[in-house]
Amino acid sequence: GENELQELRAYRFENGHLVQILDRPTTGSEGYGCRLDRPVGTLYVVSNTNDISALNNLQGSGISEQEWLKLTTGTKEGLPIRFFSGSTSLSGSSSKMVKMTRGFARFDLHIRTSGETAIESLTLGNRTLSTPLFAGTDSGSTPPQSGNLTIQPDKPYTQDTPGFAYVYEQTDTEATLFAEAIVDGERTHLEAKLPEIIRRNCIYYVVSVTKEESDAAVQLTVEAWQEGDQIGIHPSLDGTITVDTDRSELPETATVTDSGTKLILPHNLTDFLLALDCDDELELLPP
Repeated sequence: GENELQELRAYRFENGHLVQILDRPTTGSEGYGCRLDRPVGTLYVVSNTNDISALNNLQGSGISEQEWLKLTTGTKEGLPIRFFSGSTSLSGSSSKMVKMTRGFARFDLHIRTSGETAIESLTLGNRTLSTPLFAGTDSGSTPPQSGNLTIQPDKPYTQDTPGFAYVYEQTDTEATLFAEAIVDGERTHLEAKLPEIIRRNCIYYVVSVTKEESDAAVQLTVEAWQEGDQIGIHPSLDGTITVDTDRSELPETATVTDSGTKLILPHNLTDFLLALDCDDELELLPP
């Protein structure tokens, strides 16, 4: 549901003050739309408005645009609200398009261990629990709320899980990720620092639990997958990577087997060019 626009509401500001609220924009074949009483000023659109308490009782309030841009959203049932927001200037055209962007970032879970692993809970410590409704704005002198965000699934995570957590943006916050896991029958507590900067909208972070060998230590890491300021990024975690034999330059003694998923090279020193075919972005980790 991270791409669903629900409970859309539009707010039109003119001469720096709120003058019109459209609670239920109509739905058409080309998307969502609404008719304005005057195509003048700036139009702001927010989704999931029923979950955002700051938007309640604004009708007739005459809130200024400056005050509006300082509004923030908090959490629902202890978790960040997955909302979208966007705005556009209404001057110069009778028809305008509003680009909606996510107000949150996504965390994916990777489990790469040599044995059996079950993640019972994940806690993001000192996380930002509030965020401005619109990117590039701030709440003034009031610091954002912070606290712990705990994800405790009904059943422990035992495999890769996209979108196990959604978080608000943060800058230079000392945030830490804690994990309670059972690896090869032994309970273990893992800890890793979160990135100092997490931006809203389409930046996915990968939480990796790794244990390459039976006697190796379990590692917990957090890294950015890719930044995607205005576009959606959807990492493919299940796609099969194969050797692109047409674009590769392989020695005659090399063999490609198992429907292109296995490359067998001679044991002696060999120069070659390897091209791979995959559904999405590929990151190469040298040994």
